[in-house]
Amino acid sequence: MRRQLCILFLFCFLFSFKGLAQDRNIRLGDMFFEKERFPTALYYYKMAFPDYPEDAQLNLQMARCYVRIGEATKAREHITTSFEKAKKPTFTMKFTLAEIYQLEQKFDLAIKYFKAADPYDGNKRITSKRINECQFGKKYLKKPTKAKIINMGETINSPQHDILPKITADRLKLYFASHRNTFTKGKKRGEPEDIYFSLNQAGSWTNPENIGPPVNTENNDAIVGLSQDGQTMFIFRGSNGGDIYKSELKGKKWSEPQPMPFNTPLRESSICISPDNRSLFFVRGSETGNSNIYQCKRNARGSWSSPKKLGKNINSPYDEESPYMHPDGKTLYFSSKGHSSMGGFDVFKSVYDEKTGTWGEPENLGSPINTSGDELGFVLSADGLFGYYSSSNPGGFGGQDLYTIRMPVKKNEHNLVLLKGAIQDELSGSPIEANITVTDNETGEKVAEFRSNSATGEYLVSLPSGRDYGITIEKQGSLFHSEHISLTKQEGYATEIKNIKLTNTRPGATIVLKNIFFESGSSELSPSSYPELSRLTGLLKKYPDLKVEISGHTDDIGNEETNQLLSEKRAKAVVAYLVSQGVSSRQLVAKGYGSQNPLGGNDTEEGRKLNRRTEFRILE
Repeated sequence: MRRQLCILFLFCFLFSFKGLAQDRNIRLGDMFFEKERFPTALYYYKMAFPDYPEDAQLNLQMARCYVRIGEATKAREHITTSFEKAKKPTFTMKFTLAEIYQLEQKFDLAIKYFKAADPYDGNKRITSKRINECQFGKKYLKKPTKAKIINMGETINSPQHDILPKITADRLKLYFASHRNTFTKGKKRGEPEDIYFSLNQAGSWTNPENIGPPVNTENNDAIVGLSQDGQTMFIFRGSNGGDIYKSELKGKKWSEPQPMPFNTPLRESSICISPDNRSLFFVRGSETGNSNIYQCKRNARGSWSSPKKLGKNINSPYDEESPYMHPDGKTLYFSSKGHSSMGGFDVFKSVYDEKTGTWGEPENLGSPINTSGDELGFVLSADGLFGYYSSSNPGGFGGQDLYTIRMPVKKNEHNLVLLKGAIQDELSGSPIEANITVTDNETGEKVAEFRSNSATGEYLVSLPSGRDYGITIEKQGSLFHSEHISLTKQEGYATEIKNIKLTNTRPGATIVLKNIFFESGSSELSPSSYPELSRLTGLLKKYPDLKVEISGHTDDIGNEETNQLLSEKRAKAVVAYLVSQGVSSRQLVAKGYGSQNPLGGNDTEEGRKLNRRTEFRILE
């Protein structure tokens, strides 16, 4: 008898313990739901669900979690059970059903249940906003754009969440965050998020590889920003309320991530850097809960200014996320729950007007790019033809997937030139890490600075139209190399590939000074020549033992005697300027060659342009 009583007591104890454990799971789920950590809340609700499969409240909470992570089908399963098992559907149940209809883009039904969920206007602001979203959704569905949304496929996507795609401007490298099973060894339980990369080889993406330490750690790590050339990465980590870190690609290795100077105990969650590396746009939360986009500007010392919140054309009364500055330098893409969103985060764009110093009215990218769920992490290739984002669209591989967007073609929407190539040593052919300076020739303003990769010599520079650019490549121990790219009348997109070999400072070494200009038919130096002349002055002062020839060259248009005289006068004008800046006249020889040494054919304007030049040659 005693044995039977012990067994009965043990059974009752285990049953009671199991019940307590399930109640604990529900309490934990409720706690994380209140903290808006919905995937974690769902984890605990699912632990309790096998013992309470018909509980109306538990099914309601699970439906609400699935709504917030964008999984409408699973949300509908649980809200149906909740309605069936409840004695009387609550307003929260009706509101959740309305949210599911909105996710499914059944906007009329969503409006009906939003109204039913709040008959006494108890939450008029919330329901009114949701109804407005549905009205916007009906408008966008009625007139969809010609964008094509394409899942990036099983090579890139996994059964787990794959989010936040970032690309280089030339669309050859892709980085993203993923919860897949190949996360860094030693990851903490419940924090499987790592950063991965893939390469675009002949139009196909390679199998993603974990980027590894020091970028990925035992905690969650997510990429939230990438420079246009792919050499600076920004990482989100959950410490201190959520902070942004920066890592730089040194050859083939990423540096130890360092915290950004503007981090606070508030949540800093996503970031982008402008194509000239002179402005940062990042997202910061607030004590009231809403997140906004801020801007920092780089000063002359290279430090970042204090953050300034962007105006109401960017920041709405609701949340903003995922800023992305296009390589054209003026179009900001971002996600927002406000403005004319059709539900959740929609992708918007705003164009900066340099004349007024203001951001334009935000434009919703419309359907099918935007849905009633969350569209986050939108980025766009430099040519404007391919966009990327993460979304929980139906029919994916599990969780959120990465998608390619074939964008609607709009003539001359993005006007710029993407300059790229590799820099090598002239003699050895080895790749060189060189400094690249971009100058506005008309104003003399230094508009951007970059560097090439030390392991590959590769560089990528975005040049928005509207300026006359002088580009200088420099490396200690080598002569500088210059390029001239005039985009004052540039319309549309173009790519220029320039592979450059830097010349060592040795006798016979010659460089073309491509940013020295003269008035037409004259030997008078144009003011736009001064940045290049200043650089040449610095070189000659640094090496006072150098003796060099400054030579003038012309095309063969006109009288050869006239051309010879003009080339001599132009060479002498350059020498005279250098002497006026403190260069010893003993270092300088001026010589004119007329049209004797052409670099191109004189039968085309492009060839004649190459022939009209000033050169610098080391004599001894």
